[in-house]
Amino acid sequence: MALERTMGIIKPEAVSKGYSGLILAAIEKAGLKIIDLRMETMTKTKAKGFYAVHKKRPFFERLITYMASGPVVLFVIEGDDAINRYRKLMGPTDATQAPKSTLRGKYGSTVTRNACHGSDGPDTAEFEITYTFGPKLLLKRKAVKKTAAKTSTSTTKAAAKTVTKAVPAAKKEAPKKRVCKSSTTKKETVKKETVKKPATKKTAARKSTAKKAPVKKEAPKKAAAKKAPAKKTATKKNAKKK
Repeated sequence: MALERTMGIIKPEAVSKGYSGLILAAIEKAGLKIIDLRMETMTKTKAKGFYAVHKKRPFFERLITYMASGPVVLFVIEGDDAINRYRKLMGPTDATQAPKSTLRGKYGSTVTRNACHGSDGPDTAEFEITYTFGPKLLLKRKAVKKTAAKTSTSTTKAAAKTVTKAVPAAKKEAPKKRVCKSSTTKKETVKKETVKKPATKKTAARKSTAKKAPVKKEAPKKAAAKKAPAKKTATKKNAKKK
């Protein structure tokens, strides 16, 4: 349930009979908070402005005369679902048909002299509170709306600034990306060079060993080939001599 504020009035007859304190105590006992209160005698002009919504009703003039006949207690109530809760506490408009457990049933006598008044909806409550106490009691509600509007506009402006800043930032970042690419190519070339250098050394060593190996092996073969025929000729000569 939403937190609400509503307008209430203790009417002249209930005030004159001393029911004001009992009515206010019953409101607080029901868990509703009275945030502002004052007693005054309404003029007919003020009463007509307050009940302007009933201007075309047949009871309008009778109601205005009664409301301006003596002091009334004006107050503002705050609480969760305050409008409906206070109206249930008051009871039906006709005090003669209201249950005795309600404020009008206990302290009212007729439809007009029904002890108390309460706003019948959020729009009526806002009008009646502003009309009687001024806009000061609605500041909290309006402040929430204003702060929400300011927040949304500030968020929109911040988003717009972010977009405008992002465009030049992207232009500035373009050369940075190129530098990064060049640096990566340099690193890649360095890596390639480091890979090639050990490979060339190994291939050179292999080539050198491949060239030297056949030279060492061929040398003794040739020597043996030359000496072998020498021995055979010697044996042949000896055989002839014998």
